[in-house]
Amino acid sequence: MRVMSGNSLAKQCSVLSVLLCVKECFGNLNYIQLFFGPNKCAFDLLCLQGKLETGMSITTRDGDGGETGLMFGRRLRKDEPRVHASGTVDELNSVLGVARACLGDDSSEVVEAVAAVQQDLVSLMGQLNTLPDDWERYCSAGYGVLGEDRIAWMDERIAAIEAELPPPKHWSMPGAAGHVGAAHLEVARTVCRRAERWVLGLEDIAGAPEQFSGGVYLNRLSDFLWLLARKLES
Repeated sequence: MRVMSGNSLAKQCSVLSVLLCVKECFGNLNYIQLFFGPNKCAFDLLCLQGKLETGMSITTRDGDGGETGLMFGRRLRKDEPRVHASGTVDELNSVLGVARACLGDDSSEVVEAVAAVQQDLVSLMGQLNTLPDDWERYCSAGYGVLGEDRIAWMDERIAAIEAELPPPKHWSMPGAAGHVGAAHLEVARTVCRRAERWVLGLEDIAGAPEQFSGGVYLNRLSDFLWLLARKLES
């Protein structure tokens, strides 16, 4: 566990109440970590203060009956469309992680873009794991909602890449250029399309707030990933 300075400790104390609320909602280490994102030192502080059981097994057995936990203590069967959607976004994030790990220092711009997308996908998973009846609670708790600003962020980068690359003259065959990172981004693109289909298939998505743009985000992301692969190959 990382040892923090006094100043770092003071900065992290402000998030303790939020973290404890998350633990109270879920009581599950997996879900607590999901919402920390990169804020690992906050998690370390929580463990240090004895608020979580140190040495707790990753195996909770809560899912042995075929159900999984959602936000705010809700549970669903693991074969429900909502769980498929969230799980496919999780798969997409993992595939992007493989692509990111394959890229070197000469691909820093692509690495930064992929890292930003991964953070967006964590936010999207939180939204997908929230039932419509809990949307108001989700938003009032201060959790991030994937909105138009993130889509605009991608639009800007798509336009920039298209401006620097020549227009495609033929179908791009994944892996043909011999770039491993680009090939992994192609896999991520296809997983992204599958995630989009699951998100659009949620019949109760109308219960989401107006600013929910998960389907649009994933649609744009598949284009972005295709262009990032072409940028690497160039």
